[in-house]
Order: sequence, then C-alpha cells, then structure tokens
Amino acid sequence: RPAALPGVDVSGAPVTLVGVVRSKRQMAKRLCFVTLAPPEGDRWRPIGRLALWPSVAVQAILGKTLERNRGADGAANAIRRLKVGETVALTGAPTFERNLLKKWRQLLFRRQLDLRCADVTTLRRPAAKKREARRPPRRESADLPLLTPPPGAT
Repeated sequence: RPAALPGVDVSGAPVTLVGVVRSKRQMAKRLCFVTLAPPEGDRWRPIGRLALWPSVAVQAILGKTLERNRGADGAANAIRRLKVGETVALTGAPTFERNLLKKWRQLLFRRQLDLRCADVTTLRRPAAKKREARRPPRRESADLPLLTPPPGAT
C-alpha cells in the first residue's frame, strides 16, 4: 500500500506546513511565489469538508501579509534569504473564493492551492555543493609574444 500524502487543511483556516522549496519566482523586492512540496513526495492531500479533492501542489504567496507581520525590511530579508531546496516552516491561510464551485474549480482543474504566507522560518538549508577550483594552466613567460612599440612612437 502506498504511503499517504501529507495533508493540508483547505477549509480556509490558518495552517502551518513544513515542506521543501521546489521553486522560487521573485516578482519584486517584497513579492515572491514559492512552490512548496512535502519533505517526501511532490503533492499534498487536501483535508477539509470534502474528501473528494485531488492531490494538489501548494504555492505560497509571500507579499503583503508577510510584510504586515514582519515589516517591510523583515519581509524583504525573508524573501531574499529563501533558497530552493531549503526545508521551511510556513504559516499562512489558503486563499480562494468563498464560493464552493470556484474553490472546487481551483483545486480540481489547477490542482494547486494558493497560500497567503504570514510567516516563514528556515529549518534546514540544502547541503552545500562542493565546487572544484578550476584554473586554467599557467603559461610560461617564454611563451608570451613580446610587444614592440609601433614605429614613430616616442
């Protein structure tokens, strides 16, 4: 039996998710869209009043709500420091229309849940990639051509 997907409450109440940043799209200094995936897997199972919802991707919107909670500089710093591959704890509320039909359309056809981010905390940074210092081989001075001044130069 396959493991159950991690759940996310889609009723509209504030939630806290722990997930891995899969992509980051920064639109402005204090506006960013982040795709958040569970630590194991790539989709979330919606938990709410209707059990028939399909698995969804979670897109966190880091903008005005985060700025209201942290201030302009705090929000800009949190967005700037956020890196792909990090494990983060994100607190926010799902954002969608109150109309049940529109909510169903968003989850069924887009298969994505938008989450207004109120706070974000980095739990674990990705392992640093080891970079090899690659330098071109040094040429000996004997191999370099000599420069001579043009005729008539003083």
